[in-house]
Amino acid sequence: YGVQDQKLSDFLGKIASDFSEFKNEKQAVDLVEMSDDFKVNYLKLIVNMTYEDDGDIDEFELSEILLLSTRLHLSVEARSEVRNYISEIENKIEPVQSILSSIRDLSDQSQHKSIMISLAKDIVNTYYSSKSKTNGEVPFLLKNKESMELSDDDLKFAQDAVSEAFQILNDDVDDNDIRENASKLAS
Repeated sequence: YGVQDQKLSDFLGKIASDFSEFKNEKQAVDLVEMSDDFKVNYLKLIVNMTYEDDGDIDEFELSEILLLSTRLHLSVEARSEVRNYISEIENKIEPVQSILSSIRDLSDQSQHKSIMISLAKDIVNTYYSSKSKTNGEVPFLLKNKESMELSDDDLKFAQDAVSEAFQILNDDVDDNDIRENASKLAS
């Protein structure tokens, strides 16, 4: 068949020896399946954004954080930890870098990009929920985009996805626009 036995043997031997550290990782991530430690850090970053925005966590922001806690299926202990963080944030705010480091340590490297985009969308959603506008840039993301390893396109994607969701909820778009925007987001 045109394959030399020795070359094939050498090739397979090289694969077996050079890739002994191979680890099977899921690239797509369902945040619900992540550990409570991961989810608490994920929410802490959103809490930091809400506090950094105006020095306060208002009822709209708190509502979004609690809703996200429910969506992520946080345990009672994890919910308590998030609530404690919120109540003590003035005196015990954790640095963004530290929280991001924990998020990375608690997830597979192959998942980091999708986690950061998901986090960006949740930050945008929480930010827009407390504002009268539902589009535009989020200062916290602009400030931390390099730390989160997000590109301008990633930020635009997050903002567009959330903005379009708000438009749908407010009946500001028709069915054809929804189909067109869904196609754009899918590509």
